[in-house]
Amino acid sequence: MQQTLLHDEIKYHQSVVEAFIRCAEKVPDEHWNTSRTPGTWTPSQEVTHLERTYREYVIELRRGPDVTPETFPPQREVFRVKILPRVLKGNWFPTGAVSPDPVKPDEISLEKAQQLTGLGKRVAEFENTIIEIASSHPERQVRHPYFGALGLIELSRVLAEHTRHHMKKLQPE
Repeated sequence: MQQTLLHDEIKYHQSVVEAFIRCAEKVPDEHWNTSRTPGTWTPSQEVTHLERTYREYVIELRRGPDVTPETFPPQREVFRVKILPRVLKGNWFPTGAVSPDPVKPDEISLEKAQQLTGLGKRVAEFENTIIEIASSHPERQVRHPYFGALGLIELSRVLAEHTRHHMKKLQPE
């Protein structure tokens, strides 16, 4: 049962990432390193942020806790009770949160095709790692900086919704 749920969740996750990549491919090359509005990330930085997010979870899944909680325990509990259930329902993610330092993008400008290929490879690595871990340790949890401990299915859904959230930032206003 748990393996079936995980398989379904991975398929959902893959569909969201594929939609993100299709959306990013439509961004004109001349706008790839230009933010839509002052103070926001460029499309290149959005991709960099996602690639680094997936990288950090692959590290945590393979080596153990590396993701440092960004909130105080009382706030984390509020986020778990009030925000996490909405995220897990799908098609919603909160805005305005500060990204942890390891996943913040820098100012480096990269070529779009190279970045999207890199993101695709990193996401595949993440999905394969989750499947691998689930086969031997289905109860495995990771720490999310705002929601605390998440199971593998929850993590996959949270990251799918996080990716969908960043896809909206690529679309014209």
